Amino acid sequence: MDVHPKNSISTLLGSMKSASSRIIRKEFESDLRPYFKDWKKGLWGDQLYIRSTGGAPIYILKEYIHAP
Repeated sequence: MDVHPKNSISTLLGSMKSASSRIIRKEFESDLRPYFKDWKKGLWGDQLYIRSTGGAPIYILKEYIHAP
């Protein structure tokens, strides 16, 4: 994902988590509701993990991932 430096990555990820939780809970409510004590709280916790590649080209990232 490419994000402009002035945009907050944590805000973007928070929005993505909220939207995906809302969509998944709506579509699979009958399957998921029995497993949640507080259904309105959502699916995801407050934690985030963000990692930057520093603008490295994708081929470099692929080499790094597949390195022995």
